[in-house]
Amino acid sequence: GLRNEDFQEGLERLGLRRPGGSHALWTQQVSDLFKLLDKDSRGVILMEQFRSAMELDTRDWDVPSKSSSPVKRANRSRSKLFTPKRAFAGAEVGLTSPQGLQAAAWASEAESVGKASVGKASVTRLSPQMCERFASGRFKVKWQPHAALRRVWTTAGVAGEGALSIWAPLDMVPKGRFHGARRGSNAAKERIPLGHFACSSYEAPAGMQLLEVTDEKHSGLFVKHCTEALRHLLGVFFPHPVRFRKVWEQQGAPAPLRIWEPIPPAPEFVAPGMVATCGDEQPILGEVRCVPRPWVERAE
Repeated sequence: GLRNEDFQEGLERLGLRRPGGSHALWTQQVSDLFKLLDKDSRGVILMEQFRSAMELDTRDWDVPSKSSSPVKRANRSRSKLFTPKRAFAGAEVGLTSPQGLQAAAWASEAESVGKASVGKASVTRLSPQMCERFASGRFKVKWQPHAALRRVWTTAGVAGEGALSIWAPLDMVPKGRFHGARRGSNAAKERIPLGHFACSSYEAPAGMQLLEVTDEKHSGLFVKHCTEALRHLLGVFFPHPVRFRKVWEQQGAPAPLRIWEPIPPAPEFVAPGMVATCGDEQPILGEVRCVPRPWVERAE
């Protein structure tokens, strides 16, 4: 079990203490949280108490050992950090996407690294080599402007509330400039939904961007636009979450709202954004995707 001083040290190592803040206030906050978790007043937090308080299940708790974790091996050679999700996509978390992903890299590594089972599905375990940055490659990853949005929630009509609205991205397969018999894009590409967007207006937010992945081999006017390899790559590097955890809610009319945190399928992935709903049902898993942990860094 964890004693209070061990608990405080762990929170500080996770970066939860505000730099320059009052030491006395921080110590008191940690002590209050420790007492809340230590329901039996033993002076020790047991694993099951921590799991229950944090709403963790076996998937959240499944962290590979140092010898088998590609993420830990990669983190030793990278200075990038990841911050807990406390806002919508793009508000606190920045993504550093590789300029290109070589087909041989992810194809061969995906077969040798192994897979983690999540329910009936399986998730490819990533190695550091699979997440390396290349100047060129078959698959191009790039931020693109995105204007297709659906309004999920708004404070319009609520007395005493300022303007606020939440929007979900639509049309993940972008349309191309050519609208002939094929009607659509002249490239095999798809955009990555990382979460919903919030803005202090009733109008759709401007200047939104999404990651777009393009299969250069199947792009162009005179090639077959096969998306099988692209879909496989998205499943390997940008899997959907396995479930959602409700982290905040506002009940009652006229504007009920729930905020959900996506739970990644394996420790190698993170979910930078949140998802909003008006009802109490969990969002559909396809509403958002996760990203490799080595590609995420803290945005100051």
